[in-house]
Amino acid sequence: MTEKKRRNQKRRINNFLILIILILIPLTAAAFLWNLHQIENVKKGEGETLVDEEPEAAVNEYRNDQYVIGNNSTVVNKEYFKELNSALEAQDPSATAQAVVKCFITEYYTWTNKDGNYDIGGMQYIFAPKKADFETYTLWNFYEDMALYIKKYGRNKLIEVSGVQADTPVSCEFTVENEEGTQTYPAYEVHAAWTYDSSTLMDTQNVQKEAVFTVAANQGRWEIAAITDAPASEGEEHD
Repeated sequence: MTEKKRRNQKRRINNFLILIILILIPLTAAAFLWNLHQIENVKKGEGETLVDEEPEAAVNEYRNDQYVIGNNSTVVNKEYFKELNSALEAQDPSATAQAVVKCFITEYYTWTNKDGNYDIGGMQYIFAPKKADFETYTLWNFYEDMALYIKKYGRNKLIEVSGVQADTPVSCEFTVENEEGTQTYPAYEVHAAWTYDSSTLMDTQNVQKEAVFTVAANQGRWEIAAITDAPASEGEEHD
């Protein structure tokens, strides 16, 4: 092959490659623009779906402006929390205090939904200035041996409150002595007794089942400020 023929062949190859490149550039650009168009449509479609299908904030029956139901709540706890919502909606302080007591009992005295003694139920219902003291007391008293019971029986066989009987709240006052002097809060006393599910393997004979709860109004919330032993029935000794 002569030098002239080689140059002509090389020129034809180069021209062919240039032609291919010229064809591919607009095709690639068109594909890129089409892809952008599709992505934009998808985004718009998603946005429209969110706007069209997003419901208005539904009222959560297990949450309100002041309280939220405890973790791993039981059936009876849910029932009492609904009572609390109804009492708050009706702006009935007596019924609210009573429901606070019932919710606290079902959360604090139920162990089947606890992971350890650090998992103290019902703390949101405790009088704010006394929360730290109450937590310490619980860790070294009522909840102290929880880990041992979990290991021995398994969490599902521990105590679980199955029902609470709360008497009509009695209006009273709760007084606190502190550095600022004497502070008095409007309050209710609520006598309550409760039962445990029979499926527990724990001996509930000496487990607390009754108390008087003082529920005080503190900064717009009803909180349990004191828990005392219920008075002994007539003819019955009470420690």
